[in-house]
Amino acid sequence: MADIFREVDEEVRQQRYRELWQRFGVYIIAFVVILILSVAGYQIWQSQSQSAKAEASDRYVAMMESLQSNEEVGLDELSAFADPSADGYALLAAFEEAAVRARRNDLEAASEIWRRIAANPSAGPALQGAAELMDIVHQVDSADPDALQTRLSALMASNAAYAPMAQELSALVALRSGDRELAIDQLRELSADLSAPESIRLRAGRLLNVLEDPESGEW
Repeated sequence: MADIFREVDEEVRQQRYRELWQRFGVYIIAFVVILILSVAGYQIWQSQSQSAKAEASDRYVAMMESLQSNEEVGLDELSAFADPSADGYALLAAFEEAAVRARRNDLEAASEIWRRIAANPSAGPALQGAAELMDIVHQVDSADPDALQTRLSALMASNAAYAPMAQELSALVALRSGDRELAIDQLRELSADLSAPESIRLRAGRLLNVLEDPESGEW
């Protein structure tokens, strides 16, 4: 009988985790995507000549239009142009290809692209960290929690710009693995960190309230 109750508790806990991730995860992804595009755009502007920028920019815009009108055709064009080991618009196209493949549930292909970007020195620390974070975001509810925590700890230690997002994900991974105390500790620290973006601190505070008062009905 005790085993049955444990199974029920586990199912309830997993359902609550999924609901929390659905509520909060989308904001993390959106924040990372915006950051990637802004950083990538600036780096491309710096690194390419005027003529090369114009040609590559026109091609990239054309591919984005193809994606809107016919995703299959656009994805083929994007894949032919994208290069996770390059820089400039080829690198930005690789980010876009990974995002499209993830949206189409081809997470294995998306993960391979993100990992290649993360290992690409020419991408620079900002884009390497963004790629690593995106890869983790899309595995947060499926990959081994210990492996995810190792990657998140490394990201928090090596890239201050992404540390708050990595810590937020770390709390969600801890929650998924049943380590409620670690999740609460991470969220308390994050909600009090004035160097973290306000949106992340507010989300951490809301999630902390839910964890500390499970009967509040805010799940």
